[in-house]
Amino acid sequence: MILRWTTLTRGYSSTTKGPPIISIPPGSNIYAFGAPSHTRTPLLSHLAWTVNEGEAWAVVSGSGSGGGGKSAIFKTLLGHTRISPPTHEMQGRWAESGGLYPFLSHPTIDPYTRISFVSFRQRTGGGDAGAFFDYTARYGAMREEEDKITVRDTLSAAAGGEHDQRLFDELTERIGLKPLLDLPLITLSNGQTRRARVVRAILDRPEVLLLDEPLTGLDPPSRKALTETLQRLHSEKSPRIIIGLRKGEEVPSWITHVLEIEGGTARTWEASEFSPQLPWRLKFEIESSTPPPTQRQSEGALLVDMRDVNVAYGDRKVLTNINWQIRQGERWHLQGANGSGKTTLLSLLTGDHPQSYTQAHLLLPSHRKRTPTPHLRQLIGVVSPEMFDAFPRRHPGMSVWEAVTTGFDGGDEEDGRGWVRVWRVGRCWEVLNGLGPAAWSRSAFSTAQSTSASTSTPIITPLTQEFAQTPFSSLPPGTQRLVLLMRALVGRPPVVLLDEVWSGMDEDQVRAARGYLRGEGVGEDQAVVVITHWEDEVPWVEGEVRRFKL
Repeated sequence: MILRWTTLTRGYSSTTKGPPIISIPPGSNIYAFGAPSHTRTPLLSHLAWTVNEGEAWAVVSGSGSGGGGKSAIFKTLLGHTRISPPTHEMQGRWAESGGLYPFLSHPTIDPYTRISFVSFRQRTGGGDAGAFFDYTARYGAMREEEDKITVRDTLSAAAGGEHDQRLFDELTERIGLKPLLDLPLITLSNGQTRRARVVRAILDRPEVLLLDEPLTGLDPPSRKALTETLQRLHSEKSPRIIIGLRKGEEVPSWITHVLEIEGGTARTWEASEFSPQLPWRLKFEIESSTPPPTQRQSEGALLVDMRDVNVAYGDRKVLTNINWQIRQGERWHLQGANGSGKTTLLSLLTGDHPQSYTQAHLLLPSHRKRTPTPHLRQLIGVVSPEMFDAFPRRHPGMSVWEAVTTGFDGGDEEDGRGWVRVWRVGRCWEVLNGLGPAAWSRSAFSTAQSTSASTSTPIITPLTQEFAQTPFSSLPPGTQRLVLLMRALVGRPPVVLLDEVWSGMDEDQVRAARGYLRGEGVGEDQAVVVITHWEDEVPWVEGEVRRFKL
């Protein structure tokens, strides 16, 4: 039984109906701090939102919502925006009723100290956002694991180390962290790290816990365990939980209400009436209209050859006797539970792992045993959570065009005739047309497909030109991921690795990307590996894709 703690309210106990948990009065506008009312467009307009005790809410928005999406709601709930009711009279009534958090209205309590927020959308800015940081350093650090902070140390640091041992044991057992407690935190997979961050936030014992996209990247058993745990915690009011979901993501069954953000405005739904389209689980017209790839009459050239590949840190084995061959034209689905070694396997392919060069039987795309890592950058296109985190975002920083061009090898762009530059420029416009904003609606996507099929010269629309010059750092996270997909494809590398590629994208962007990958996005001489827990997220259908499971 999870232990409860007392909710401090003005005369209400946690077992009575009491005042609302969250109250934003009708007609409210949400502004960034420093943006004057009536002269700036608000992040959200005409918002009215009340969360009552016993309700379970999800906040849903698409990637294209930008700063006016669910991020604006979470910033508001953390006190990082300004709520501007339309009249001073309404402002006064709102303050008297307890403000944003009526149930925490108390003279001696700062309600924001009782709110915790965990975001899983990866880094989008910050003090070091201007440089590409080396995310491969973690593999070197693993060689000195005994000196690293363990998962137990990290979780025990919650609430100053004064956590409830009974709650600690129950959470780590239910969410599958108990066998990992004595491992260095740096060795955890992305999915395991997500679960650990949720547990730590719960152990801080907030009154309200905000979780932005907590289920993305989790394997099915972990997703089920976390969902059931969150449901139980919310029903116990320990803490009350509000989750953020990207548009098109499946809403957990225990959610009772949905706040949908679209175009800078909000609409509330009963969860039973809210029916989001699940983009990768629909048979889009683009998939039915795109002919399947031509079946190869003979095997393509061997690009990757793994024979009895092993990775271990001391006595702990991560990969054991891996045998895998990847050839030209093949489409692969790499599967495996959180912690099964998928990220480690990919780091061997890209040359990021130190043990890439100690394997006796590992042939990489260059067909050379000692392949310089910079040379591998020309041969392997990558989209991954680590790449997304590492990519520089100093504002205004590089434009979308400049971000895409980093997908080339970085060598000389000119020869005597300048044909390399000409090809690269044309190739950039091809991927921008195929994956840019002109492709994000069904009608525009069909037009772009027919246009590109009828001419070898891409037609550059004003919308595409404007997008190419947009600062990369100003884009919503889902659109940034789409630009990084362009970057991975632009140089037509022999091998393309797509790890959690759809994360953060809305349904129109997913539709455009799937259609582009199935069409002219990748050639028959290229191999593609998609890393996901869900069969339906793979762009290719049965008979076109092979599976490799760890």
